[in-house]
Amino acid sequence: MSLMSTAAFATRRGALKGLCLILVWISHSVHADSWLPPTPFEVRSENGQFIAHVIPASKNSKATLVVSAIKGQRTNELWRAILSNDVAPTEVAVSDEGASVVTMDNWGRAGYGGDVVAVYGPSGQKAKYSLEQFAPPPKPSPFSRERYVLTSIHGDYEGKIPHSTSSRHWRLNSINFFYRDAGEVLYCLWLDWDQRWVVWRMSDGKLRKITADLVKNLNVEGRRRALQSAKIGSDPSAALHFLGRLRHPEDRPLVEAWLRDREFSSGSTTTFSSETSKSSFCFNASSYKRQEAESILACWDGLTTNISFMGEVENYRYLGSVKGKVSLGAAPKKGDGILRLYLIPTSIPLTNWANIRPEHYLIADLRSDFPIDFSGQTIRDLQLGPSINFALNGITAGHYRLKAVWNKTAPFTRPETIVCLPHPGDCESASSPLIYVKRGEIVDGVQVECTTPAGNQRQRISR
Repeated sequence: MSLMSTAAFATRRGALKGLCLILVWISHSVHADSWLPPTPFEVRSENGQFIAHVIPASKNSKATLVVSAIKGQRTNELWRAILSNDVAPTEVAVSDEGASVVTMDNWGRAGYGGDVVAVYGPSGQKAKYSLEQFAPPPKPSPFSRERYVLTSIHGDYEGKIPHSTSSRHWRLNSINFFYRDAGEVLYCLWLDWDQRWVVWRMSDGKLRKITADLVKNLNVEGRRRALQSAKIGSDPSAALHFLGRLRHPEDRPLVEAWLRDREFSSGSTTTFSSETSKSSFCFNASSYKRQEAESILACWDGLTTNISFMGEVENYRYLGSVKGKVSLGAAPKKGDGILRLYLIPTSIPLTNWANIRPEHYLIADLRSDFPIDFSGQTIRDLQLGPSINFALNGITAGHYRLKAVWNKTAPFTRPETIVCLPHPGDCESASSPLIYVKRGEIVDGVQVECTTPAGNQRQRISR
């Protein structure tokens, strides 16, 4: 199969808060993104005594930074500076002394530009850096046609950091903080994809030489902060990734707990092959936390060196997957309700499947999520067949049976409601084959029929 012969479009929900992603694969990942209009924002220092206020650029003014001291319910402006960002940075950090501010990235173009990181003080900008200056790209692998194509699209960071159409997400899973070393104020950033610290001096904005002692001290401080973040739920993903890099045995249970996450996000994937001019459609579900834990533990145990991007997992090692088809008897039309699939442990009688909220589930909204054809010059909707492909990913090893419920007629239970008992007019599965899921394996070819009309029971429950 040639490099450009296969493409897939998918919608994923829940992986990133506040950002809707359309994922496109052409043998590698490209993420389309959109940016809301910039608005002023502010950030407090860690000790809560200072505040940095960012005013984005407008037609009549450049982007501006205002630093103020907090006095009770009032603020007192201390200093301001003109920012070098064309629009605005995406993140700022102000030191506990109020004398230093670090800005990161450019609004609409994260990871690009000469001021991916910039240092400011009362006298203005002290220094600024492009990504290439403080984090040079890794040496390219031996030349190949695929390497040439990927590099021409994303540059030399392909395979190290995730990219979108506008940005390079170089700070994924990184942690950063101000730190004092022998009286000197430093800004320290853990560059996760390169597994190293980058440190700037606040006195002049220059990069600080990294010594073994400094690394040791930063690892201790980073771990302290990561443990606190993981326990209180403040950016726990980055915290767990950092703990996974350090590999302290007593920290491992924090990561392993995510393998038991019970919140699954559902979506769909349409795959088109130019070789056959055919497309295939699949509803899928996965847990972002389970995928993150999979990735972290794989690095922890030396099974891989590269933590996956945005929760994407190619091969499960600690969990498994179940794939197959659900037969609906007739092809559904767009708007024909909501299909739910549940994996029920064999320790629970299939007739009592709804007594306990299922741990693994897939919710397919047939009112909005339908296959599309993008093989021509225009994108058009396609019809589903009487049998629908599904994939449940990140499954705990064990014995299961599959339960299907097609909420075919109104009133429709809301998609966010996990458990849905069918009512007259709906259909459900009456039986299921035994499914044995092993760690690191895919159970494929599972088939279940969702064609049995529901009885007269009208009760609806949600857990």
